[in-house]
Amino acid sequence: MDGICVFAASSMPRNRELIEAAERLGAYIAQRGHLFVYGGSQLGLMGVSRDAAKNAGGRVTGVIIEMFKRFATIDDVVVSDFPERLAKMRELSKGVVCLAGGIGTFYEKSDVLQGAQLKRHQLPTVVINTAGYYDGFITQFQRGIDEGLIPPDNGSFLHVVVRPEESVDFIESYVPRTIKDKV
Repeated sequence: MDGICVFAASSMPRNRELIEAAERLGAYIAQRGHLFVYGGSQLGLMGVSRDAAKNAGGRVTGVIIEMFKRFATIDDVVVSDFPERLAKMRELSKGVVCLAGGIGTFYEKSDVLQGAQLKRHQLPTVVINTAGYYDGFITQFQRGIDEGLIPPDNGSFLHVVVRPEESVDFIESYVPRTIKDKV
């Protein structure tokens, strides 16, 4: 697939840098010719990034769950629940990028990382750490490795960048790594 999956908040942040990162990411995904795959919301950072992709002439596909169908657009695929939504988003994508987000974005990011650990997929996962938004998560992830709770080779599942364009460049050049079985 040529899609790049974007996880982002359905709310609008106070920090303008986070909004600008979402705009730059959406536009760059379109400029590079990738399908922009997202959670289907027209709200918040999801909507900002989607709009930037569309305004740059890009193709977009939202994957939205049945309970939010009334918000769906012509570009959306409607699925029954969150697990099916994440599976469809992975199916359409060659990599995942995480913009700033809340609980939903944290869940999505964790699901993708766990899927890589269990060898359900080999999608690269990139976190855009704009304005240090993910500093706490990055520290916690490294602490898990340091404490022996996350296998060291699982550190390769997560790539951190500051500039949105770096996330797409990384996905385009990504070569899957072999990891040891967890069990």
